[in-house]
Amino acid sequence: MEPLNLISLPDILPVPTVSSVSGRVLIPGSKSYSNRALLLSFLAKGESCLDGFLDSEDTAVLLHLFQKWQVPMLKHGDQIKIQGMGGKIPPHKEQIDLENAGTAVRFLTAILTLGQGNYQITGNARMQQRPLKDLLVALRSVGCQVKGMVQEDYPPVLIEGSGFPGGKISVSGENSSQYGSAILLVSPYAKKDTHLQLTGNLVSHTYLDMTLQAMQKFGVVVHKKSEKEFFIPAQQSYQAQNYPIEPDASSASYFFALPAILGGEIEIKNIPKDSLQGDLQLLNLLEKMGCKVQWLSDSVKLSNQKTLQALGRVNMRTFSDVAPTFAVISLFANGETHIEGVENMRIKESDRIRAIFQEFQKIGSSIQEFSDGWKIKGLGIKSAELPYPLPALTGKNLKTYDDHRMAMCLTLVGLRVPGVQIENPACVKKTFPNFYSVLFSLFPS
Repeated sequence: MEPLNLISLPDILPVPTVSSVSGRVLIPGSKSYSNRALLLSFLAKGESCLDGFLDSEDTAVLLHLFQKWQVPMLKHGDQIKIQGMGGKIPPHKEQIDLENAGTAVRFLTAILTLGQGNYQITGNARMQQRPLKDLLVALRSVGCQVKGMVQEDYPPVLIEGSGFPGGKISVSGENSSQYGSAILLVSPYAKKDTHLQLTGNLVSHTYLDMTLQAMQKFGVVVHKKSEKEFFIPAQQSYQAQNYPIEPDASSASYFFALPAILGGEIEIKNIPKDSLQGDLQLLNLLEKMGCKVQWLSDSVKLSNQKTLQALGRVNMRTFSDVAPTFAVISLFANGETHIEGVENMRIKESDRIRAIFQEFQKIGSSIQEFSDGWKIKGLGIKSAELPYPLPALTGKNLKTYDDHRMAMCLTLVGLRVPGVQIENPACVKKTFPNFYSVLFSLFPS
Protein backbone atom coordinates (compact mmCIF):
# COMPACT_ATOMS: atom_id res chain seq x y z
CA MET A 1 0.00 0.00 0.00
CA GLU A 2 1.11 3.56 -0.61
CA PRO A 3 1.91 5.59 2.56
CA LEU A 4 -0.60 8.00 4.03
CA ASN A 5 -0.48 11.52 2.64
CA LEU A 6 0.71 13.09 5.88
CA ILE A 7 3.05 16.06 5.89
CA SER A 8 5.75 16.17 8.55
CA LEU A 9 4.22 17.79 11.62
CA PRO A 10 5.90 18.87 14.86
CA ASP A 11 4.77 17.51 18.21
CA ILE A 12 3.38 20.97 18.98
CA LEU A 13 2.06 23.07 16.09
CA PRO A 14 1.75 26.90 16.37
CA VAL A 15 -1.38 28.17 14.60
CA PRO A 16 -1.09 31.52 12.80
CA THR A 17 -3.86 34.09 13.26
CA VAL A 18 -5.46 35.26 10.02
CA SER A 19 -8.03 37.89 9.11
CA SER A 20 -10.15 36.39 6.33
CA VAL A 21 -10.43 33.47 3.95
CA SER A 22 -10.82 33.10 0.21
CA GLY A 23 -10.36 29.89 -1.72
CA ARG A 24 -11.62 26.69 -3.29
CA VAL A 25 -10.71 23.30 -1.87
CA LEU A 26 -11.32 19.61 -2.46
CA ILE A 27 -12.02 17.58 0.67
CA PRO A 28 -10.92 13.92 0.82
CA GLY A 29 -13.51 11.18 0.40
CA SER A 30 -16.11 10.36 3.02
CA LYS A 31 -14.79 8.03 5.73
CA SER A 32 -18.26 6.61 6.21
CA TYR A 33 -18.77 5.81 2.55
CA SER A 34 -15.17 4.61 2.11
CA ASN A 35 -15.42 2.08 4.94
CA ARG A 36 -18.82 0.85 3.79
CA ALA A 37 -17.65 0.55 0.20
CA LEU A 38 -14.46 -1.27 1.23
CA LEU A 39 -16.38 -3.92 3.15
CA LEU A 40 -19.07 -4.29 0.49
CA SER A 41 -16.39 -4.67 -2.20
CA PHE A 42 -14.70 -7.34 -0.09
CA LEU A 43 -18.00 -9.22 0.39
CA ALA A 44 -19.09 -8.82 -3.25
CA LYS A 45 -18.64 -11.06 -6.28
CA GLY A 46 -16.30 -9.58 -8.87
CA GLU A 47 -13.96 -6.59 -9.02
CA SER A 48 -15.13 -3.24 -7.64
CA CYS A 49 -13.52 0.11 -8.37
CA LEU A 50 -13.80 2.85 -5.74
CA ASP A 51 -13.10 6.42 -6.91
CA GLY A 52 -12.45 9.21 -4.40
CA PHE A 53 -11.43 6.65 -1.76
CA LEU A 54 -10.21 8.11 1.55
CA ASP A 55 -6.58 7.24 2.30
CA SER A 56 -6.44 7.54 6.08
CA GLU A 57 -5.57 5.64 9.24
CA ASP A 58 -9.18 4.46 9.63
CA THR A 59 -9.30 2.92 6.16
CA ALA A 60 -5.71 1.64 6.33
CA VAL A 61 -6.57 -0.83 9.11
CA LEU A 62 -9.07 -2.53 6.80
CA LEU A 63 -6.66 -2.53 3.85
CA HIS A 64 -3.95 -4.12 5.99
CA LEU A 65 -6.38 -6.80 7.08
CA PHE A 66 -7.37 -7.46 3.44
CA GLN A 67 -3.66 -7.74 2.58
CA LYS A 68 -3.24 -10.43 5.23
CA TRP A 69 -6.22 -12.24 3.72
CA GLN A 70 -4.57 -11.96 0.29
CA VAL A 71 -7.50 -10.07 -1.17
CA PRO A 72 -6.41 -8.88 -4.65
CA MET A 73 -6.19 -5.07 -4.59
CA LEU A 74 -4.69 -2.36 -6.77
CA LYS A 75 -4.41 1.18 -5.42
CA HIS A 76 -3.53 4.27 -7.43
CA GLY A 77 -4.02 7.71 -5.89
CA ASP A 78 -7.58 7.94 -4.60
CA GLN A 79 -8.75 4.98 -6.68
CA ILE A 80 -8.71 1.39 -5.45
CA LYS A 81 -9.74 -1.82 -7.18
CA ILE A 82 -10.74 -4.80 -5.03
CA GLN A 83 -11.51 -8.36 -6.06
CA GLY A 84 -14.35 -9.49 -3.83
CA MET A 85 -14.43 -12.80 -1.95
CA GLY A 86 -18.13 -13.50 -2.54
CA GLY A 87 -19.09 -13.53 1.12
CA LYS A 88 -16.34 -15.94 2.18
CA ILE A 89 -14.31 -14.92 5.25
CA PRO A 90 -10.73 -16.28 5.38
CA PRO A 91 -9.52 -17.85 8.65
CA HIS A 92 -7.41 -15.61 10.88
CA LYS A 93 -5.60 -17.03 13.90
CA GLU A 94 -3.92 -13.92 15.33
CA GLN A 95 -5.74 -10.95 16.87
CA ILE A 96 -7.08 -8.40 14.40
CA ASP A 97 -5.88 -5.03 15.68
CA LEU A 98 -8.12 -2.24 14.37
CA GLU A 99 -6.50 0.48 16.52
CA ASN A 100 -9.18 3.13 17.24
CA ALA A 101 -11.31 2.60 14.13
CA GLY A 102 -14.75 2.32 15.69
CA THR A 103 -16.55 1.82 12.38
CA ALA A 104 -14.27 -1.09 11.43
CA VAL A 105 -14.61 -2.73 14.87
CA ARG A 106 -18.40 -2.57 14.88
CA PHE A 107 -18.95 -3.61 11.28
CA LEU A 108 -16.45 -6.48 11.40
CA THR A 109 -17.87 -7.78 14.67
CA ALA A 110 -21.03 -8.62 12.74
CA ILE A 111 -19.40 -9.54 9.41
CA LEU A 112 -16.96 -12.04 10.95
CA THR A 113 -19.89 -14.16 12.15
CA LEU A 114 -20.03 -15.28 8.49
CA GLY A 115 -16.70 -17.05 8.90
CA GLN A 116 -15.92 -20.51 10.20
CA GLY A 117 -13.84 -20.67 13.37
CA ASN A 118 -12.68 -18.10 15.88
CA TYR A 119 -11.76 -14.46 15.27
CA GLN A 120 -10.44 -11.95 17.79
CA ILE A 121 -10.87 -8.20 17.29
CA THR A 122 -8.94 -5.75 19.42
CA GLY A 123 -7.92 -2.09 19.33
CA ASN A 124 -5.88 0.50 21.17
CA ALA A 125 -6.42 1.51 24.80
CA ARG A 126 -9.20 3.99 23.95
CA MET A 127 -10.96 1.46 21.70
CA GLN A 128 -11.05 -0.97 24.59
CA GLN A 129 -13.00 1.64 26.58
CA ARG A 130 -15.65 2.11 23.87
CA PRO A 131 -18.70 -0.07 24.56
CA LEU A 132 -20.07 -2.68 22.17
CA LYS A 133 -22.83 -3.93 24.43
CA ASP A 134 -25.79 -2.93 22.25
CA LEU A 135 -24.35 -4.76 19.23
CA LEU A 136 -23.18 -7.85 21.12
CA VAL A 137 -26.52 -8.25 22.90
CA ALA A 138 -28.34 -8.04 19.56
CA LEU A 139 -26.06 -10.58 17.89
CA ARG A 140 -26.32 -13.00 20.80
CA SER A 141 -30.12 -12.78 20.68
CA VAL A 142 -30.13 -14.69 17.37
CA GLY A 143 -27.50 -17.22 18.40
CA CYS A 144 -24.19 -15.59 17.44
CA GLN A 145 -21.29 -16.46 19.75
CA VAL A 146 -19.71 -13.08 20.51
CA LYS A 147 -18.28 -11.82 23.79
CA GLY A 148 -15.76 -9.49 25.36
CA MET A 149 -12.53 -11.30 26.22
CA VAL A 150 -11.33 -9.07 29.08
CA GLN A 151 -14.29 -6.87 29.98
CA GLU A 152 -17.80 -8.00 29.17
CA ASP A 153 -19.15 -6.16 26.11
CA TYR A 154 -15.92 -4.27 25.33
CA PRO A 155 -13.08 -5.03 22.91
CA PRO A 156 -11.13 -7.22 22.60
CA VAL A 157 -13.99 -9.38 21.31
CA LEU A 158 -14.10 -13.07 20.47
CA ILE A 159 -16.33 -14.05 17.55
CA GLU A 160 -17.00 -17.75 16.99
CA GLY A 161 -17.98 -17.77 13.34
CA SER A 162 -20.49 -20.28 12.02
CA GLY A 163 -22.58 -18.17 9.66
CA PHE A 164 -24.98 -15.35 10.44
CA PRO A 165 -28.37 -16.84 11.47
CA GLY A 166 -30.69 -13.95 10.57
CA GLY A 167 -34.19 -13.91 12.03
CA LYS A 168 -35.89 -11.30 14.18
CA ILE A 169 -33.36 -9.02 15.83
CA SER A 170 -33.63 -5.81 17.84
CA VAL A 171 -30.78 -3.41 18.49
CA SER A 172 -30.67 -0.14 20.37
CA GLY A 173 -29.99 2.97 18.30
CA GLU A 174 -29.54 5.20 21.36
CA ASN A 175 -25.73 5.30 21.44
CA SER A 176 -24.64 4.68 17.86
CA SER A 177 -26.17 4.09 14.44
CA GLN A 178 -23.24 1.79 13.64
CA TYR A 179 -24.76 -1.15 15.53
CA GLY A 180 -27.77 -1.15 13.23
CA SER A 181 -25.57 -0.61 10.17
CA ALA A 182 -23.38 -3.58 11.16
CA ILE A 183 -26.39 -5.90 11.22
CA LEU A 184 -27.75 -4.48 7.97
CA LEU A 185 -24.43 -5.07 6.18
CA VAL A 186 -24.18 -8.75 7.13
CA SER A 187 -27.87 -9.62 6.71
CA PRO A 188 -27.94 -10.37 2.95
CA TYR A 189 -25.71 -13.40 3.65
CA ALA A 190 -27.87 -14.66 6.53
CA LYS A 191 -29.19 -18.22 6.68
CA LYS A 192 -32.74 -16.91 6.87
CA ASP A 193 -34.51 -13.59 6.30
CA THR A 194 -33.61 -10.83 8.74
CA HIS A 195 -36.21 -8.59 10.33
CA LEU A 196 -34.30 -5.75 12.05
CA GLN A 197 -35.98 -3.48 14.58
CA LEU A 198 -34.16 -0.44 15.97
CA THR A 199 -35.18 0.69 19.43
CA GLY A 200 -34.86 3.90 21.43
CA ASN A 201 -34.26 7.47 20.34
CA LEU A 202 -32.09 7.06 17.25
CA VAL A 203 -28.80 8.93 17.04
CA SER A 204 -27.31 9.94 13.67
CA HIS A 205 -30.00 8.09 11.71
CA THR A 206 -28.71 9.54 8.43
CA TYR A 207 -25.79 7.09 8.63
CA LEU A 208 -28.30 4.25 8.42
CA ASP A 209 -29.63 5.78 5.20
CA MET A 210 -26.04 5.91 3.89
CA THR A 211 -25.65 2.20 4.70
CA LEU A 212 -28.88 1.34 2.89
CA GLN A 213 -27.90 3.44 -0.12
CA ALA A 214 -24.52 1.70 -0.39
CA MET A 215 -26.03 -1.78 0.05
CA GLN A 216 -28.59 -1.18 -2.67
CA LYS A 217 -25.90 0.24 -4.98
CA PHE A 218 -24.02 -3.06 -4.51
CA GLY A 219 -27.07 -4.95 -5.70
CA VAL A 220 -28.98 -6.30 -2.71
CA VAL A 221 -32.61 -5.79 -1.76
CA VAL A 222 -33.52 -4.12 1.53
CA HIS A 223 -37.11 -3.26 2.44
CA LYS A 224 -37.32 -0.21 4.70
CA LYS A 225 -40.62 -0.56 6.55
CA SER A 226 -40.11 2.59 8.64
CA GLU A 227 -37.29 4.67 10.14
CA LYS A 228 -36.72 1.86 12.64
CA GLU A 229 -37.76 -1.32 10.84
CA PHE A 230 -36.07 -3.20 7.98
CA PHE A 231 -36.57 -6.50 6.20
CA ILE A 232 -33.62 -8.10 4.39
CA PRO A 233 -34.21 -11.28 2.34
CA ALA A 234 -31.64 -14.01 3.00
CA GLN A 235 -29.05 -15.64 0.74
CA GLN A 236 -28.36 -12.61 -1.41
CA SER A 237 -24.92 -11.58 -2.65
CA TYR A 238 -23.35 -8.18 -3.16
CA GLN A 239 -22.30 -7.52 -6.76
CA ALA A 240 -19.14 -5.62 -7.70
CA GLN A 241 -19.58 -1.96 -8.61
CA ASN A 242 -17.79 1.10 -9.91
CA TYR A 243 -18.51 3.29 -6.92
CA PRO A 244 -17.71 7.02 -6.63
CA ILE A 245 -17.17 8.30 -3.09
CA GLU A 246 -18.20 11.87 -2.39
CA PRO A 247 -16.15 14.23 -0.17
CA ASP A 248 -16.52 13.89 3.58
CA ALA A 249 -19.03 16.35 5.07
CA SER A 250 -17.56 16.00 8.57
CA SER A 251 -14.12 16.99 7.27
CA ALA A 252 -15.69 19.80 5.22
CA SER A 253 -17.18 21.27 8.40
CA TYR A 254 -13.84 22.80 9.44
CA PHE A 255 -13.71 24.67 6.14
CA PHE A 256 -17.36 25.71 6.32
CA ALA A 257 -16.40 27.29 9.65
CA LEU A 258 -13.68 29.49 8.14
CA PRO A 259 -15.83 32.29 6.64
CA ALA A 260 -18.17 32.01 9.62
CA ILE A 261 -15.44 32.91 12.10
CA LEU A 262 -12.99 34.82 9.88
CA GLY A 263 -15.12 36.46 7.20
CA GLY A 264 -14.67 35.91 3.46
CA GLU A 265 -15.75 32.94 1.40
CA ILE A 266 -14.89 29.31 0.75
CA GLU A 267 -15.95 26.93 -2.00
CA ILE A 268 -15.95 23.16 -1.41
CA LYS A 269 -15.84 21.09 -4.58
CA ASN A 270 -17.83 17.96 -5.49
CA ILE A 271 -20.31 17.82 -2.59
CA PRO A 272 -23.74 17.03 -4.06
CA LYS A 273 -26.73 18.98 -2.78
CA ASP A 274 -28.72 15.76 -2.42
CA SER A 275 -26.04 14.05 -0.31
CA LEU A 276 -27.29 11.86 2.55
CA GLN A 277 -24.44 12.94 4.80
CA GLY A 278 -26.16 14.33 7.88
CA ASP A 279 -23.29 16.61 8.84
CA LEU A 280 -24.27 18.94 6.00
CA GLN A 281 -27.02 20.11 8.36
CA LEU A 282 -24.31 22.41 9.73
CA LEU A 283 -24.87 24.58 6.64
CA ASN A 284 -28.48 25.18 7.70
CA LEU A 285 -27.29 26.42 11.10
CA LEU A 286 -24.69 28.71 9.56
CA GLU A 287 -27.29 30.16 7.20
CA LYS A 288 -29.56 30.92 10.15
CA MET A 289 -26.65 32.63 11.90
CA GLY A 290 -26.13 34.99 8.95
CA CYS A 291 -23.86 33.21 6.46
CA LYS A 292 -24.77 32.92 2.79
CA VAL A 293 -24.87 29.40 1.32
CA GLN A 294 -24.89 28.86 -2.46
CA TRP A 295 -25.19 25.47 -4.14
CA LEU A 296 -23.43 25.56 -7.51
CA SER A 297 -23.30 22.91 -10.25
CA ASP A 298 -20.32 21.07 -8.77
CA SER A 299 -19.70 22.73 -5.42
CA VAL A 300 -21.11 24.61 -2.44
CA LYS A 301 -19.98 28.14 -1.57
CA LEU A 302 -20.21 29.71 1.87
CA SER A 303 -19.60 33.41 2.53
CA ASN A 304 -19.93 35.82 5.43
CA GLN A 305 -19.15 39.46 6.12
CA LYS A 306 -20.98 40.16 9.37
CA THR A 307 -21.26 39.20 13.00
CA LEU A 308 -22.83 35.78 13.46
CA GLN A 309 -25.95 35.67 15.59
CA ALA A 310 -26.17 32.85 18.14
CA LEU A 311 -29.13 30.49 17.76
CA GLY A 312 -29.82 29.75 21.41
CA ARG A 313 -30.75 26.11 22.01
CA VAL A 314 -29.63 23.76 19.22
CA ASN A 315 -30.16 19.98 19.25
CA MET A 316 -27.41 18.26 17.22
CA ARG A 317 -28.29 14.64 17.97
CA THR A 318 -28.50 13.69 14.30
CA PHE A 319 -25.16 15.31 13.36
CA SER A 320 -23.05 15.17 16.49
CA ASP A 321 -19.68 14.73 14.70
CA VAL A 322 -19.76 18.43 13.80
CA ALA A 323 -20.87 19.59 17.25
CA PRO A 324 -17.27 20.44 18.26
CA THR A 325 -16.95 22.53 15.08
CA PHE A 326 -20.19 24.32 15.90
CA ALA A 327 -18.94 24.91 19.45
CA VAL A 328 -15.95 26.79 18.02
CA ILE A 329 -18.21 28.82 15.73
CA SER A 330 -20.46 29.61 18.70
CA LEU A 331 -17.46 30.92 20.59
CA PHE A 332 -17.32 33.88 18.16
CA ALA A 333 -21.05 34.45 17.66
CA ASN A 334 -23.12 37.23 19.26
CA GLY A 335 -25.12 35.68 22.09
CA GLU A 336 -25.44 32.39 23.93
CA THR A 337 -25.57 28.94 22.33
CA HIS A 338 -26.77 25.80 24.13
CA ILE A 339 -25.72 22.71 22.16
CA GLU A 340 -27.61 19.63 23.33
CA GLY A 341 -28.45 16.05 22.38
CA VAL A 342 -24.86 14.96 21.72
CA GLU A 343 -24.27 12.69 24.74
CA ASN A 344 -22.98 9.95 22.41
CA MET A 345 -19.84 12.09 21.94
CA ARG A 346 -18.65 10.82 25.31
CA ILE A 347 -17.87 7.41 23.76
CA LYS A 348 -16.04 8.67 20.68
CA GLU A 349 -12.25 8.74 20.18
CA SER A 350 -12.26 10.92 23.28
CA ASP A 351 -14.94 12.22 25.61
CA ARG A 352 -15.50 15.18 23.32
CA ILE A 353 -17.92 16.94 25.64
CA ARG A 354 -15.38 17.00 28.45
CA ALA A 355 -12.48 17.73 26.09
CA ILE A 356 -14.12 20.81 24.54
CA PHE A 357 -15.10 22.05 27.99
CA GLN A 358 -11.57 21.70 29.34
CA GLU A 359 -9.83 23.31 26.37
CA PHE A 360 -12.33 26.18 26.09
CA GLN A 361 -11.92 26.85 29.81
CA LYS A 362 -8.16 26.88 29.34
CA ILE A 363 -8.34 29.83 26.91
CA GLY A 364 -10.84 31.72 29.10
CA SER A 365 -14.12 30.98 27.32
CA SER A 366 -17.42 31.23 29.17
CA ILE A 367 -18.63 27.62 28.84
CA GLN A 368 -20.77 25.26 30.89
CA GLU A 369 -20.67 21.48 30.55
CA PHE A 370 -23.81 19.34 30.58
CA SER A 371 -24.27 15.59 30.24
CA ASP A 372 -25.31 16.06 26.61
CA GLY A 373 -23.48 19.19 25.48
CA TRP A 374 -22.46 22.72 26.43
CA LYS A 375 -23.68 26.28 26.91
CA ILE A 376 -21.27 28.79 25.35
CA LYS A 377 -21.34 32.58 25.64
CA GLY A 378 -20.08 34.01 22.35
CA LEU A 379 -17.81 37.02 21.90
CA GLY A 380 -19.74 38.58 19.02
CA ILE A 381 -16.78 40.35 17.41
CA LYS A 382 -17.16 41.27 13.75
CA SER A 383 -14.89 39.56 11.26
CA ALA A 384 -14.13 42.96 9.73
CA GLU A 385 -12.36 43.96 12.97
CA LEU A 386 -9.57 41.42 12.39
CA PRO A 387 -6.74 41.38 13.20
CA TYR A 388 -7.69 42.32 16.73
CA PRO A 389 -6.73 41.65 20.34
CA LEU A 390 -8.91 39.29 22.33
CA PRO A 391 -8.49 40.25 25.98
CA ALA A 392 -11.16 37.74 26.99
CA LEU A 393 -9.27 34.80 25.47
CA THR A 394 -5.67 33.67 25.93
CA GLY A 395 -3.72 31.48 23.55
CA LYS A 396 -2.54 28.23 25.15
CA ASN A 397 -1.22 24.82 24.23
CA LEU A 398 -4.39 22.86 23.49
CA LYS A 399 -4.63 19.10 23.95
CA THR A 400 -6.10 16.93 21.20
CA TYR A 401 -6.67 13.78 23.29
CA ASP A 402 -5.39 11.75 20.30
CA ASP A 403 -8.71 12.68 18.65
CA HIS A 404 -8.67 13.88 15.04
CA ARG A 405 -11.81 16.00 15.43
CA MET A 406 -10.44 17.76 18.50
CA ALA A 407 -7.25 18.64 16.61
CA MET A 408 -9.10 20.06 13.63
CA CYS A 409 -11.72 22.07 15.52
CA LEU A 410 -9.22 23.51 18.03
CA THR A 411 -7.01 24.61 15.15
CA LEU A 412 -9.90 26.86 14.11
CA VAL A 413 -9.68 28.57 17.50
CA GLY A 414 -6.02 29.38 16.83
CA LEU A 415 -6.84 31.12 13.57
CA ARG A 416 -8.51 33.84 15.65
CA VAL A 417 -6.88 33.61 19.08
CA PRO A 418 -3.17 34.53 19.09
CA GLY A 419 -0.80 32.11 20.78
CA VAL A 420 -2.70 28.83 20.31
CA GLN A 421 -0.54 25.74 19.77
CA ILE A 422 -1.92 22.28 18.97
CA GLU A 423 -0.43 19.26 20.72
CA ASN A 424 -0.07 16.05 18.69
CA PRO A 425 -1.51 17.52 15.46
CA ALA A 426 -0.61 14.32 13.56
CA CYS A 427 -3.66 12.58 15.03
CA VAL A 428 -5.59 14.06 12.07
CA LYS A 429 -4.24 11.10 10.07
CA LYS A 430 -7.22 9.11 11.33
CA THR A 431 -9.52 10.71 8.74
CA PHE A 432 -7.79 13.70 7.07
CA PRO A 433 -4.01 13.17 6.78
CA ASN A 434 -3.38 16.32 4.73
CA PHE A 435 -5.69 18.58 6.75
CA TYR A 436 -2.98 21.08 7.65
CA SER A 437 -1.51 21.30 4.15
CA VAL A 438 -5.00 21.95 2.72
CA LEU A 439 -5.86 24.45 5.46
CA PHE A 440 -2.61 26.43 5.37
CA SER A 441 -2.65 26.56 1.55
CA LEU A 442 -5.55 29.02 1.98
CA PHE A 443 -3.31 31.37 4.01
CA PRO A 444 0.05 31.62 2.18
CA SER A 445 2.57 33.56 4.25
